[in-house]
Amino acid sequence: MSDLVEQLLNGVVMDPGFENLAHETTVNPDWNFMETTNPLLDAERDSEADKTLLGFGVSGWQLGSDEVAMEFRTRTLLFNIPGDMLTIDRQGKGTGARLYNTAQALAGAEERAKRIGLYAFTVNNRAIYDRRRKIDSNPIGKALRVGNHIGLTVSAWLFNPFNAASVVNNHLGEAEAVIYNQTVAGERQKKQDNAPSSPTDEALLVYRRSRRDGCGFYIGGLLKRVGVYPVE
Repeated sequence: MSDLVEQLLNGVVMDPGFENLAHETTVNPDWNFMETTNPLLDAERDSEADKTLLGFGVSGWQLGSDEVAMEFRTRTLLFNIPGDMLTIDRQGKGTGARLYNTAQALAGAEERAKRIGLYAFTVNNRAIYDRRRKIDSNPIGKALRVGNHIGLTVSAWLFNPFNAASVVNNHLGEAEAVIYNQTVAGERQKKQDNAPSSPTDEALLVYRRSRRDGCGFYIGGLLKRVGVYPVE
């Protein structure tokens, strides 16, 4: 177990059967998310390109609740999202479950989750859209992010949030996951009182994997809980 994995899992209460998960986990250098080889989490793998990543999240986030379920499926279709969740703040980075590479990134979020789940999910490493940019940490990058958000907000106001979010999803194409820089270093800590620092650069992943079931309906990728991070 690497020192970074140990730091990332510090404070996590592992679910039964996953007490030794840390010894089967590394940090993927390309995506900066934890990756595990635990055989109990292989069920969703379809090819050698599929990887099982670990991320921190709240299963009820897409529905506006703070539930941390044992397992859930990501919702990738706007038709399956409640109307009050169809906002640019919720859908502006793509429709799907949101996972973070550190518990601290979510523990310091404005929504103030009471509990945070550590979830395992499968993604094809050839279908990850990396939208992290080196300029994200400088004034130009920040201006671009703010400008993009304002543009989407105006579009949602002029037309409707569903259409604005649809444009974002169409742009992302068949990506099973999209990774963004979560915050500029230190920026979140300044905004959030007593927000803990993260042991590595924070990243946000929007999980968009889906497939057709036996009846031809689309179902989202499965996320299985392996632990819980209690927020103090």
